[in-house]
Amino acid sequence: MRDPIRVFDPRFLQMKFPPTSTPYAAALAVVVAICISAPGHAQVPSQDAAIGVWPWLVGNIDASTPGIIQQTQQNGLDTIYINLYRTTGPGTGTLHMTDESGTWTVALGSVSPDVTLTSFISQAHAAGLQVVGVVNCFLSGLASPGNAVHEAHLLDVIEYVVHTYTLSGDPYYDLDGLSLDHVRFHAGTGNPHQAVTAFVAQVKQTIGLLPLHAYLLSSLWYIDGPPYDGSFRSYSSAMGFLQTDFGQHWEDLAQYLDVSNPMAYVAEGGLYGTNTGLMQAYVQTVASHANQAAQAGGNPGQRNIPAIKFWSDSNGTTTAASVTACYSGALLGGADGVMAFRYFTAQGQTTWWNSLAALSQPGPDLPLANLSGLLVGGLTANVTASASGQNGGPFLYRYDLDADGLPDGAWSTSTAETLLLPQAGHLRVAAQVQDGAGRRAVARRQVSILADTLTAGPGFVSASAGGSMPLQLDFGPAASGFTFIIAGSLSGTWPGIPVSPAMTIPLNFDYFTDLSLLYANTPFFANTAGVVVPSGGASAGFWIPAGALPPTMAWNSLSFAAVGIAPGSASLGVASNGVTFTILP
Repeated sequence: MRDPIRVFDPRFLQMKFPPTSTPYAAALAVVVAICISAPGHAQVPSQDAAIGVWPWLVGNIDASTPGIIQQTQQNGLDTIYINLYRTTGPGTGTLHMTDESGTWTVALGSVSPDVTLTSFISQAHAAGLQVVGVVNCFLSGLASPGNAVHEAHLLDVIEYVVHTYTLSGDPYYDLDGLSLDHVRFHAGTGNPHQAVTAFVAQVKQTIGLLPLHAYLLSSLWYIDGPPYDGSFRSYSSAMGFLQTDFGQHWEDLAQYLDVSNPMAYVAEGGLYGTNTGLMQAYVQTVASHANQAAQAGGNPGQRNIPAIKFWSDSNGTTTAASVTACYSGALLGGADGVMAFRYFTAQGQTTWWNSLAALSQPGPDLPLANLSGLLVGGLTANVTASASGQNGGPFLYRYDLDADGLPDGAWSTSTAETLLLPQAGHLRVAAQVQDGAGRRAVARRQVSILADTLTAGPGFVSASAGGSMPLQLDFGPAASGFTFIIAGSLSGTWPGIPVSPAMTIPLNFDYFTDLSLLYANTPFFANTAGVVVPSGGASAGFWIPAGALPPTMAWNSLSFAAVGIAPGSASLGVASNGVTFTILP
């Protein structure tokens, strides 16, 4: 007997299928089922399956949350995508979650409290499930890619969802990823795909290491053109249509997307009737195209999670057989799993869920990341991801400790890192965790250090009597071995000298600054240049002889600030706050 797996030879996908109204459709479905279950050819169950939850379709879902979590977990799924925001026009939209942080502004749109997100995430994490927030981006005819005002608005929305932090530094909404829905043009031809790619790049820059997902249009009309019989368009032809009609250049997007979600919705009825063989072949082709785009785009590690139809309408009726065909097709095409779309349209559909469970490895399987911080002293803090967990350990770790959105080094087994803030204030950091199977998770937090790193006393000196002003520097132990310099100014601390987006030297340069640098480490500017000791500090001082300052200097201010340079570096690494003395008569 011919090996049944041969029907999945790539050449088979180019064959003409018999019309779906013939008896061959049912026979083909039987062959599909045989090939899935045949000894020696069983598919590897997915370790990365998901469900989509769209609260705005049903209203507040808080009472349904425990059921959603249980249904997701017991069927072997690992991730819940939850829609949190919908665009309703240029520069406006609706937040479909409770504003728990109290920082949402009316200018960003209205609020419909359809889910208490912190509770939803907490319950999901307790069950070992990841949660990905979904933002609906553009709207047909009203807000399209390239609209600078609307894109700035969307970035503000994403900033709220991703980068709102508690006073202790934990993310208010501890999402495991962000997904972009409707990140495309909705109509027309010749649309500039560069506009979509540029916006996605901005989003990735905003969220940093947090995984970015996006829904990619991949309908039958663009993958299996007329007569919709399995004679699929070539990869280049399909990609060309998607680029010019919707502005989604899969290869260009691959460099910014951690996860692609091709929208391969298909069910019995519509163009394929009950031909589950065609359904499977179509989703397999979509998954294969997504993998090819990731490879060509230089991101072979991109996860590929096609969305499959989990609802019924005039375009198709979901059945257990259609779910099995789509899910198995995705896996055959090299996908990491599927997203069943959507939860509330599948309530009570036990056979659909059984089909998902049959091809999903019992789990949950994905890791969950955790990042905590502890202030050590000065500008130094320790951050640790040691509390990260889930099946698949031991883990590898890498960190973003300079808020540039990129990992600072290679993967290692280090569960903790020492952080040196460039200046007092707030710094967003992240840890990326990878398990033995290459599956990843990211945790974020905001480290806040607001204490003074340069102190002095007393707060005045007499022009006539002179006096000394002791200065105490404390950058913390992470600055041990840094070269420090303390300089002065008679022109105040604001606006200061900007060095980088994260650092401003709080001094205005004037002739006194020149003097303080020229006479560093003299009796007048004692120990104002040197090397930071292991504890992270240094002691210095400024001495004014009696009568050295003219009486006209009375009631003016004298300011000092310090900077530090790392060993072997040619650029400033840290800067202190400014301290100011009043010159008395």
